[in-house]
Amino acid sequence: MKGLQDGHTPLDIAALHGQPSAVKARLKAGANIHAGNRKGLSAPHDAANNGQVETIEILISASIDCEAKAKKAMTALHIAAIRGQCEVIASLCNARANAKAKTDEGRKPIELANTKNMPHSSIY
Repeated sequence: MKGLQDGHTPLDIAALHGQPSAVKARLKAGANIHAGNRKGLSAPHDAANNGQVETIEILISASIDCEAKAKKAMTALHIAAIRGQCEVIASLCNARANAKAKTDEGRKPIELANTKNMPHSSIY
């Protein structure tokens, strides 16, 4: 399986593809919610990238680290902002994700927001 070769865990793959029942099953089986692939991407980053709101909610209820950083110090909130995933942004902000977290380049989620898809105020 390509995803596993890239360092993605089965939990990451389920989160990426929006498979809530598989995410729940992996968590129940004891999957490491904070394990990341070679780029540091973990299940929350993968779910945020593809706008998987239900999956993000499941991960939040399982106590994800909303401040976990992938390559370039990007959090799930940064990724959701780049992709214009408004509902994911709302879920992460409701879970107290840091809207002022900075990437390696010193950029906040608001600065990375895809303005074609969302108003900047969605991040706060």
